[in-house]
Amino acid sequence: MSRPARSRASLVWLAVLALGLVMGLVTACGGGGSAPADPASGDAAVAVATTTGTLKPAGDPDPNATVVTVGIYGINAYAIDPSANTFYMSAYVWLRWHGDIDPVATLEFANMTEERLRKTLLDPVMELPNGDKLQQLKIQGRFFDPYNLSDYPLDRQSISIYVEDSTYTADTVVYQADTSGTGYDSSLQIPGWDVTGMTVANLVHEYGTNFGDPAAGASTYSAAEFSLNIARLRSMFLWKLLLPLLLVLCTNWLALVLPPRFADARMAMPATALLTTVFLQQSSLAAIPQVSTLVLMDVIYLMAYIAIVATAARVILANLRYRPDLDAAVVARMHRTDLVLLTVQAVVVIGALVQMVVSRS
Repeated sequence: MSRPARSRASLVWLAVLALGLVMGLVTACGGGGSAPADPASGDAAVAVATTTGTLKPAGDPDPNATVVTVGIYGINAYAIDPSANTFYMSAYVWLRWHGDIDPVATLEFANMTEERLRKTLLDPVMELPNGDKLQQLKIQGRFFDPYNLSDYPLDRQSISIYVEDSTYTADTVVYQADTSGTGYDSSLQIPGWDVTGMTVANLVHEYGTNFGDPAAGASTYSAAEFSLNIARLRSMFLWKLLLPLLLVLCTNWLALVLPPRFADARMAMPATALLTTVFLQQSSLAAIPQVSTLVLMDVIYLMAYIAIVATAARVILANLRYRPDLDAAVVARMHRTDLVLLTVQAVVVIGALVQMVVSRS
């Protein structure tokens, strides 16, 4: 290409770049949308006080409250969906209480988004020898519980069911988890996950609102949390995610094993490894939704990118220095430097991977 032609091409690229910058500035300044309403104007929305609800550990129950002992026995859990923050579960639930209040009628699964089954098993309610009443239910439904994916694919999750009374406040009805009978069936298995146990917690839910009753204060309800603890199988990480990446890194490091005279092959190896790593990262993260922060797998791939770029930089530098008539001692010294860089990279990368796995075991 002649000099005038190159100049014209440069001007075209500068014009395109300038146009892109102008469009970016217009978008950033809100040129494509309407301005927010001014609260001082008559047509504006009215600001309201911000109220927040909190879940916190329960203290001593009100002495006048009806204590309801609640237990759950999990039968199966399935359709673990991190993209929707939901899961399905079927379980047996029982309530044991003393008094005239019927907590079964006001029982609520606070984080249930879809109820498929709620069936009472005792009709009438069973009267126990000590005067307590017992009712048993079978439930099945879809539950919402946010997933923390920061440690993916070595993450541990807790899929929880929250039991709460929909009518009586904590000074009238208090839920207490039945730690002696709560659990899950030995046949409960979730593909891709290892069930590690179950935990319970007695809570109070402070809503921070009176729900429209001017005479009432902030509403507080008793609640119980039943959490099934699960961990992603390590075999998936080791054989399906980590092993392919290590093979790509080994291909990248082989470029440093070749003598400097094989310039084309040495340069092709890190270039191919870089492209392969990009595709591997996309496929390895396809199982989880996009999140705004880096997950563990992103950190691992970032480390791989640094190793590949370091190898490519070393190969380019060696190619610039190498000549066929270069002294053999100089060539040998260049090759030794390559092997030192390979060793340092391998030790750092493998050591970091071992530390990541062990710290999350």
